[in-house]
This record gives sequence, C-alpha cells and structure tokens, in this order.
Amino acid sequence: TPLYSSAASDVYKRQRTRHFWQFVAAIVLGAGSAVTIFIHIIPLSTNAGLTRIEAATVASAFGISTLVVKMIVGPLVDRMRAPSLAAVTMLCPIISCLIFLCAEDLSLGWAVLAAVLCGVGTGAELDMIGVLAARMFGVANYGRIYGMSLTAFQLAIGSGPLLVSISFDSVQSYDPALVVLTLCLCASVLLLATLGHSIYERQPGRFARPQSASSPDI
Repeated sequence: TPLYSSAASDVYKRQRTRHFWQFVAAIVLGAGSAVTIFIHIIPLSTNAGLTRIEAATVASAFGISTLVVKMIVGPLVDRMRAPSLAAVTMLCPIISCLIFLCAEDLSLGWAVLAAVLCGVGTGAELDMIGVLAARMFGVANYGRIYGMSLTAFQLAIGSGPLLVSISFDSVQSYDPALVVLTLCLCASVLLLATLGHSIYERQPGRFARPQSASSPDI
C-alpha cells in the first residue's frame, strides 16, 4: 500500500544517515561490552582470587546497582540530552575493566565497586536504547528503528561473551579480553558524545506545532 511504501522509504532514508549507524555502533560496542562483563563477572572475580561466595556477593551488587540506576536515570533523561547522559554512564564500565586489569590480588571491596560501576552502565544503557531511538529518529517509525537497534544489541551480547570465553581458553587470562572491552567502551563513549542533536533539534520546522491565527503567542 502507499502508506506502507512511504513508511518503508522513511526508514530506509534514516538508515542511510550517519546518526543511525553511529547510534547502532555505540549500542553494539557499549551495551554489548557492558553486558559481556556482567556475564563473566563471577569467573572474573574468582580468577582474581575471590572465593565463590564472594563472587556471588559481587554478582548481587551488580543486580542491585542495575535496579537503583534505572530509578535515577529516568528523571535525569527528562532533564538532560540523552546522548550525553548515555556517554557519561558508559564511562562506569570502563573503570570496572581497569579495576580488574590493574588489581593483581583483588579484594572484595574493589570487586564490588567494579560490579556496581558495571551495573550503572548496563542498567542505564539498556533503558537508553529506546529513548535514544525515539529522540534521534522520531516516533513515526519507532518500532522498526528500535527493533533494528535491539537486534544489533542482541547480536552483540550473544557473540561478546562467547568471544571472551574463547580468548580466556586460548591464553588462560582475561587481560586481553578486558583490554579489547575497554577499547570498545571508549569508542562507544566517543560515538555517543558526538552523536549530535535529536531529530527535533535537527528538523525544528518539521515538528513545530502550528499556531492558529486567532491564538495569541504564549
């Protein structure tokens, strides 16, 4: 139908923009890496010298921080630019990677801190995918654009943990994988920080509310 063809054409046009692919790359590199760290948080902890019970405590700290950050990011995203907020929260998993990389004999406190910081990045970024998709590309074809973004994210979290496991089995160390994850997270922060203005800022005339001739300016 003409309506379906128009909608498909609009999605295709937005897929060809720098903003779309930069957005998808930021999700794949950032959220995918953060979730990968979480999936390996227990073996990362035990490999750093913690007991299994302590590693379970670390995983619990991740879960709690994920829940708390969702309640904080919600109000903040109404008052801040979504890409900037996403970039700031994505700095937290970078610190997590550095803690696991730099600590030779990791204490429980440092491991919990690393888990909390990773939880901040993961919890915020998962919620920010939908917000960023709406603000950067509008809501006219939100379902399709969000679906494409979420598909890329699912592919990232499906392949990332597997690749890290293969790397560990090959070298018997998480250090090379942590270095790569850190670089991916840094790239995600850069991509989010330079994502640019939302579609409402890039095309203000298209989304401006028309005023009737009789209504006074407020």
